[in-house]
Amino acid sequence: MKKIVYYVSEYGFGHAARSIGLIRELLKQNPDIHIEVVNRYASNFLKDSLHNPNVTLYKLSTDIGYVLRKGSVLPDHDRQIIEIEEFITSFQGLIESEIKRLNNKKVDLILSDISPLAFEIANRLGIPSIGISNFTWFTAFLDLVPIEMIAPLKSSYDKMDYFFALAGSNEQNIKPTQQFGFYSRNVDQSEVDKIRSKVGVNKKLVFLGLGMKMVLNDLQNLPIWNSPNIHFIVSSNLTIDHPNVSIIEKDYNETQNYIAACDLVITKAGWGTVAESVVAGVPLLIIEREGMKEDQNTINYLLENKLGRTISIKEFERLVLDEEYFATYTDYYISLKSNAVEGIAREILKLTYSF
Repeated sequence: MKKIVYYVSEYGFGHAARSIGLIRELLKQNPDIHIEVVNRYASNFLKDSLHNPNVTLYKLSTDIGYVLRKGSVLPDHDRQIIEIEEFITSFQGLIESEIKRLNNKKVDLILSDISPLAFEIANRLGIPSIGISNFTWFTAFLDLVPIEMIAPLKSSYDKMDYFFALAGSNEQNIKPTQQFGFYSRNVDQSEVDKIRSKVGVNKKLVFLGLGMKMVLNDLQNLPIWNSPNIHFIVSSNLTIDHPNVSIIEKDYNETQNYIAACDLVITKAGWGTVAESVVAGVPLLIIEREGMKEDQNTINYLLENKLGRTISIKEFERLVLDEEYFATYTDYYISLKSNAVEGIAREILKLTYSF
């Protein structure tokens, strides 16, 4: 039995959600592999979503992500520097600990989305590695902290054997082995129909997602909730009390079904939510944030392919939706409805069995 160790980034639930989709597809295409998932932040989500005897979970903080200002969707530069310094200080200890843990486990492949830790470990153990992402944390942090601070991250990514670049990737320092579009967990159409039936076919359904690590100040009082003949779906981290708002239950993990049921998705440019919208063929309205290189690369891809539009935070705070607003997407929006997950899994398995 081939063994894959899969390091999943700690930032939010987006990396975990798309990794769940890929792990499910890998096991669907080849049930005779074992996958060990390494992550701490989303470990419960991963455990609840991957009910397969060939999947195990090891709790370890694999990296750090963006640090945001309290009650905001914007980066906190000062706290970001502190967290990166602490991570870099602990980096070698993490590498040594994982090398000791994996040394006798007969691992065939190390997969990472997109923890730099994985590539140091793979390099030291002589195990092939694949990075799969739309960005690296080195590139993501370039505009947020001094470049010399994140030089160790670049050194780690340089040790990557293969890089599967996802939609919107614009890595200047890493040449992709292969390029793919968007992928996500598969949609359950029966669940989509059930969600739509609860709201009613005559109402527009809008998903408003700001990420599980984000909360906007005074979200309750935004004008958008007064949009006529529209029902809103919001993630469980948002406490909105309006008659036309439904909150996804905390124990409901398959949020791609809610997104697929919607007529519009309003979100920050988090790749996971964007991908689930594109795969389901749902138009996007992206809330732009300054100083987020990853966001801008995703946004550029969406605009170039007419998959969505953008709005500033200030404009979002004044936004009210109506039928006329939805009509502006009619001639603009191009629905792709394609999921790259099968092709990605196929290429990973091909490489796994070629070593």
